[in-house]
Order: sequence, then C-alpha cells, then structure tokens
Amino acid sequence: MGSNPTLSATSFIFDYLTIRDTIGDTEKQVQSPINRQVNLTKRIHTSDGLRFCPVVMSANGRVKPDYVLVADKEERHPEGAYYLE
Repeated sequence: MGSNPTLSATSFIFDYLTIRDTIGDTEKQVQSPINRQVNLTKRIHTSDGLRFCPVVMSANGRVKPDYVLVADKEERHPEGAYYLE
C-alpha cells in the first residue's frame, strides 16, 4: 500500500494578498495577519488508484509542469489536477 505524501509536499508561503474589484481598475495589497503556508500537490492515477503526489520543482524554483514525485521518483503525468492544501 502506498502512503499519502502530502505532508512532504512542496510548501508555499503567502506574505500578502492582492484584492481587486470586479472591474479591475483598482488594486489593493493587504498585509496578511500571519504567513499562510500551503502544499501544492497533483491528484493522479496510479496502479493503486487515485493519489495526491507532490509536484516537482525545477532548478529556478518554478513548478515543473506535469511532473510529480511517486515513490521518491520523478514521473510525468499529464492527467490529473493540481490542488492547494
């Protein structure tokens, strides 16, 4: 049985939030009261069924499209959707 690696997933921290009105002509930055941290995962099909896997980051710190870690190995999975937890 595979384990759910979401606790070891890539973390992102939001220092501020941007608020826009519905027209989009004004924008306001709001300092968040505390840092928000989320994990970015992708839900893919594996031999064990649907599973949330951490995304792979490239050398420049960006998400490598369609690549996730499955059993500590990089695999390409064009199917699936990305999730923030």
